[in-house]
Amino acid sequence: MQRFFRLDGRGVGENLSAAEARLRGEEAGPLAALRLHPAVRLQEAAAPEVELVFGWLFGGPLEEELLLEVRCGDQLLEGPSTVRLDPEAQAARWTGRWPEADERALGDLRLEIVVRSGESRAGRSLSFSRVEGLASRLDGLRAFVEEREQRGAAPSIEGLTLAARVELLESLAEGSREETDFPAARLLAEAEALAASLREGATWCDRSRRGQHWWTVPAGRGTAPLRLLVPQAYDPDQPPPVVVALHGAGGSENMFFDSYGDGRIVELCEERGWLLVAPRVTPFGAPVEAILESLTERLPFDAERVLLVGHSMGAGAGQRLLQRAPERYAAFVAMGGGSRVRDAGKLVDEPVLVAAGDRDFGRPGAEALHASLVAAGSERARLVIAPACEHLLIVADVLPEAFDWLDEVLSD
Repeated sequence: MQRFFRLDGRGVGENLSAAEARLRGEEAGPLAALRLHPAVRLQEAAAPEVELVFGWLFGGPLEEELLLEVRCGDQLLEGPSTVRLDPEAQAARWTGRWPEADERALGDLRLEIVVRSGESRAGRSLSFSRVEGLASRLDGLRAFVEEREQRGAAPSIEGLTLAARVELLESLAEGSREETDFPAARLLAEAEALAASLREGATWCDRSRRGQHWWTVPAGRGTAPLRLLVPQAYDPDQPPPVVVALHGAGGSENMFFDSYGDGRIVELCEERGWLLVAPRVTPFGAPVEAILESLTERLPFDAERVLLVGHSMGAGAGQRLLQRAPERYAAFVAMGGGSRVRDAGKLVDEPVLVAAGDRDFGRPGAEALHASLVAAGSERARLVIAPACEHLLIVADVLPEAFDWLDEVLSD
């Protein structure tokens, strides 16, 4: 964590590789530092080739050739073939050809890659999307977005989401390296559905959607990107609780879905039929109240059962929301963060679970938050200190217990 906050990506990679090897009871091999990604994540289906970019995250690249095998599903693109990293640039590019046109895969895919060097072996599974008519489809969507902007169309969830979606898809097609695996083929089809709904004056982002989504919603005078889970059991006629998950510094709306405990909170909400909303958080917080106001008509939820969950910076943001309007939130879970509450009297009746790892640098703040609530007379504040746990793993460690506690709170 210290290296992370110093922006030492190489050091973080070295630490994580060593830890992974230890968990497997092995020594970190020479390929542990290999960095590998497609040159583009979104490709035109007619493109005959796929290009991979190799690099070295820490240490120095191997001088010998690497043996490479690349598959997509049951299709072998190449292998075994060789690639050599340039010692000066510490990088290399490799190009493989797809099978004949009538056999090329389409949609959201995985490239399964095996790299060998001597006795060392490394596997990578990379997201990759191929669609037909990519350039013309993106051009059409971009023209539609610009036309709406020129005529000053009123902001809506559909319009804002479409504009953000087109920007993301163009970026993926140009070779950007995003923080998470976006299903680009699906997102492109959804963008076209969004455009069609706007032309017809209809809604698309509504209660009929199930699963995970990326939306951008009006938030006061601004906008708010968020990631959303609409569980399969969602029944708008019986509005469920909504969990608002606030990530820590250096993360985004994707962190609770993809990083913390490999998306454990998604499973816990899906099991209970609860909505999950993860907005993008900044050091200034997140416009949670405005977001919920934008969502309430599209995705009915129980306004008496809004549950705040925050980690690190997100715990601090959740604490400020609770202090500003405690009546709006049914419970608050603060993990690896928080601080002493000066005027804790108005929070004595609020259910608050505070958690930190015993090796967590956020532990002092978390303990100060809990102590100030108890000192004010709270009997609904709980403190959990997880053994042998640090700042990031506290989320995965405590989430199951926290959701059991939320069940108890809602049943009172």
